[in-house]
Amino acid sequence: MPCTMGDLVLRCIEYGGDNAALVSGDERISYSRMGELLSRMIPALREQGIRRGTGFACLSSNRFEAFLLMAAAYLMGARITNLHPLGSAEDHRYIIENSEAEVLVFDPEFHGERVRKILSLSGDKVKVVALGESDIAPDLLADMRGRPPAGLKSEAAPDDICFIVYTGGTTGRPKGVVHTHETHLALTMAKLAEWEFADRPRFLVTTPISHGAGLCILPALLKGGTVHFSKGFDAAGFVDTVNRHRIDSTFMVPTMIYKLLDHLRVTGRRCETLSCVVYGAAPMSPARMTEALDLMGPVFMQLYGQSEAPNCVTVLRKADHDPVNHPGRIASCGRPIHLSQVRLLNDDGVPVAPGEVGEICVRGPLVMTGYWKNESETRKAIRDGWLRTGDLARKDADGFLYIVGRSKDLIISGGFNVYPAEVEDTLTAHPAVSAAAVIGVPHPQWGEAVHAVVVLRPGHMATAEELCACVRQAKGPVYAPKTLEFRDGLPLTALGKPDKKALRNEHIESR
Repeated sequence: MPCTMGDLVLRCIEYGGDNAALVSGDERISYSRMGELLSRMIPALREQGIRRGTGFACLSSNRFEAFLLMAAAYLMGARITNLHPLGSAEDHRYIIENSEAEVLVFDPEFHGERVRKILSLSGDKVKVVALGESDIAPDLLADMRGRPPAGLKSEAAPDDICFIVYTGGTTGRPKGVVHTHETHLALTMAKLAEWEFADRPRFLVTTPISHGAGLCILPALLKGGTVHFSKGFDAAGFVDTVNRHRIDSTFMVPTMIYKLLDHLRVTGRRCETLSCVVYGAAPMSPARMTEALDLMGPVFMQLYGQSEAPNCVTVLRKADHDPVNHPGRIASCGRPIHLSQVRLLNDDGVPVAPGEVGEICVRGPLVMTGYWKNESETRKAIRDGWLRTGDLARKDADGFLYIVGRSKDLIISGGFNVYPAEVEDTLTAHPAVSAAAVIGVPHPQWGEAVHAVVVLRPGHMATAEELCACVRQAKGPVYAPKTLEFRDGLPLTALGKPDKKALRNEHIESR
């Protein structure tokens, strides 16, 4: 039988032996100990009714037991749905019911009250199990401790559903993105081939493992590395952890990098051992990336993907971050990886001319099988074999893609197309600007007008007139914001992206 994700788990346990695999706080788990824990966890999960093909959900902070649940699902052939720890109880209830999860495993230290709310909303329809002591659910860890270690084997088949991840739901109810062992295996192999990790990396997990960071753990282990778990992010704590544990690689979203840069600039501190910072999930300001390269060196590698084709559609490698010889390339999301086919298509499915804007469309083994029990949305997303990402981009003569925005975020002002990312990049190039988000708002004359929300750097000042003039000079009057406001921070989605839906709603409510 072809290889599955469960087989990869067994392989890294076999090869890793007594080397450190997982570190959480003061606890260090070797590869062999990880295998022993899994051999106790799997029968404990079976006791709760989880079998091959069973759906279950996990709501947890970043702790190694949450990753063990993922590994156990891989081995058992069960399908897991990870709930974002910052999501709402109502969204969690919807996802649990929509995914037909029979069991919810949760972290009682952080999410006990949330689970009580979920149960009240769902009418106790889902069985709950706790990763520790709880007064509302049996303790899975205590059950594991009472069981003898046993042998491990993979019971999954390549076409079994491996996991269902839910989209952010910014345009309605979240959709369940289905990935089988085949697609997850392709993703893992792509990361091993494309990502610039060192051998035996010391990888720090800072973003929730319920989403992109969780998909980084197994590739790091397959390279013989050690994965360190952090339950939250603050810049000072991040630097402390990196230097104390000699971390050499991590995954971050742009908003985290901005906070880190501001901290490093003010304190003069350094992340001495970092050699690979993978970033993605949202566009990053080219000006701030230039600053990052100046402060931290050539350690950055960008990925572009989405839940429907995770993490690895394109890659902008470390060497491509070259502000001297190729200054404009820092604004790119890179070139397609070898495993993916990528085209820029118009609404009719026809490739656009070089330099023109088209929708990024993807075909290959990384693409989802579809949306869970939602054929109509699947047909909209996958047409003629191509996944329509909803992201708009241009391609240069060397094959690098430059994202200009989401199709739903496109601003049409006076009949002209305005791409928010180009306005945001111009604003963040100003030395006083830390971050910016641009949306279209209703306008009686132009249909839509450009509205900018700006966060200034600590200790810096700028006026709205000054910043709007910068955009007008760089991009022309159509791109210049008609209105601009300053804030202490941008609203963020649970995935750390600027929440433009929230900004639009706030603007409508304020009128």
